[in-house]
Amino acid sequence: MHENIVSTKIFGIVATDKSAEKYISSQLFDEIEIKKVEKKKIQIILQGKFAKGIPNNEENIIFKAVQRFFTTHHKSFGMEITITKNIPLGSGLQEEEQMIDFVLQFLHEQFSEKFTSKYSTRMVSKNIEIIVFPEYKITKKWIDEISTFLSLPENNEKKENLFHYSPLFSLQENIIFSYYPDIYTQYKKLEKQNNNKQKHIGLVGAGSALYILS
Repeated sequence: MHENIVSTKIFGIVATDKSAEKYISSQLFDEIEIKKVEKKKIQIILQGKFAKGIPNNEENIIFKAVQRFFTTHHKSFGMEITITKNIPLGSGLQEEEQMIDFVLQFLHEQFSEKFTSKYSTRMVSKNIEIIVFPEYKITKKWIDEISTFLSLPENNEKKENLFHYSPLFSLQENIIFSYYPDIYTQYKKLEKQNNNKQKHIGLVGAGSALYILS
């Protein structure tokens, strides 16, 4: 590969225990190729199955990471970045701060001094499978709004009348399974398939993907 072109894989991350900050890298990843150019600018080129709907400007996570790198190190060159999207938008596998952190680590390795991602030391290597529902872009804001509404004392009856309400599930899980019954169907199918096999099944991010951890 040309010395001015470097590439890496940015894996999707599953937070299995946010309170303890435990993360597991999924088998899904985006591919990033960075070309060093003379003109001091950042250009994003998007390709891949899930490129549609991804911004190629300062709203892009990778763009933000490169901007942060340039702001800190005042480099005299620019970057042309090609991103191959293999992870659907809204899957919950790419939290912004984590992705920026991983990209910053990669940029430092290639163009600057040593940098250690604050997330890398919290990563656990385990066998994890992801099932993504790319047609759903469930957001944390939407979940929070519904959760706040249903948590009001006067709305307890509405909460308990959710289509798939169960005290065994969290409020977030009850909301996802009620509004998106096919996710619930897949969850129960996996649960049945993996009964007594020491596997854990849970929601990823805001809820538009499932993970199976063995």
